[in-house]
Amino acid sequence: MTIIFDTFKKRIAGKNLLVPTGLTHYKRANAMSKLVISSLKLRKEKLFVDRLFNELVDAYNNKGLSVSKKLNYTKQLKDIITNIRFLNEKY
Repeated sequence: MTIIFDTFKKRIAGKNLLVPTGLTHYKRANAMSKLVISSLKLRKEKLFVDRLFNELVDAYNNKGLSVSKKLNYTKQLKDIITNIRFLNEKY
């Protein structure tokens, strides 16, 4: 479970657009750990260890909140890429 792309703002054709860029191995691991930790805060278990264990098991089984956040993130990136392709064809 990794995030491959990140975005930054760039001015293209008079508009500020988000441009996807590739991530290094270290930044991929860092992004996924931030995603898992942010989803841990929303879980209902009492102990942090229980939250972490259950979230990692859910991530292994492609369930859980961190997986759904990752899927939403990749959908947004695909939309951004299609918008950039459309602008390149337009101009």
